[in-house]
Amino acid sequence: MIIQSFTLFYYLFTLTYTKLIRKFYIQRSTWSLLGLSIAFFGVLLSMFQSEGQRTEHITALIAIATFYIALNKHWIEQDAVFRSLFDAFNERFSKLNDDLNLIRANSMSGVASDYKLSDSRTPNQVMQDYLNLCAEEYFWYKKGRIEKKIWDSWTEGIRYYLKTRIIYDYFKAQEVEDKAYYGFLKEIDLKSLEDKVI
Repeated sequence: MIIQSFTLFYYLFTLTYTKLIRKFYIQRSTWSLLGLSIAFFGVLLSMFQSEGQRTEHITALIAIATFYIALNKHWIEQDAVFRSLFDAFNERFSKLNDDLNLIRANSMSGVASDYKLSDSRTPNQVMQDYLNLCAEEYFWYKKGRIEKKIWDSWTEGIRYYLKTRIIYDYFKAQEVEDKAYYGFLKEIDLKSLEDKVI
């Protein structure tokens, strides 16, 4: 009976507890995490006050330890996935950055768009690669693999390039295909940027 009560309590409390631990983990607050864990264990122990329930105490302790270890392992794996994505996206952007800046400079000075960029690529090829990169970043952000503060920072960079007429027009032309870009173009809200395009 008590094991069943503990199991129900464990499942109901897990969602809230996980969110709290994640918040403390993100802030790297070890003391707060330890305090929260001790408080959680104290609540569980208070549920099993009679002396004949030593097995339940041990079971509760093992369950908490298992939960914590599994959660910590999950976060370590999440951090590894994030790091991998972050590095890959930054590497891809680094390859596009010079070309995007050249497109921006040429657009502002009125140069026609038939010039070649690095690796003999056209502006349209570079803009398509950039759109694909932005859409993939957004996809992983929506899946929770990219943190909001990182996504917000990337969004500012995207908006910077979208102030360039040729890049804005290229992205705008792709709006009909927004499903192919995981809803990124709707998220970035091109219409709100129209007045800022140079």
